[in-house]
Amino acid sequence: MSALEASAKIAQAHSQQAVLVEPGRIELRDYIAPRPGPGELLIEIRCALSCGTDLKTFRRGHPMWPMPTPFGKSAACSTFPRASDVAASDAVRP
Repeated sequence: MSALEASAKIAQAHSQQAVLVEPGRIELRDYIAPRPGPGELLIEIRCALSCGTDLKTFRRGHPMWPMPTPFGKSAACSTFPRASDVAASDAVRP
């Protein structure tokens, strides 16, 4: 399977993401990954993490993140498809 075919498969895949709907309330929502445009790179989130800021946002909200918002801003990722300076499956930081 080429990198382009793999990217199309990921872009069509359904997954779920945790969404902070309001302080104290998280929902799992269906999510379809967008197709990358010219000069863009699709990254696959392998693991989304939460930190102290996420905990504070969960408890009382945050002025920089209007709700609903995806929850967990730290992530372990890899790239798809191959970009000119980044290889598929390289670890990246979003």
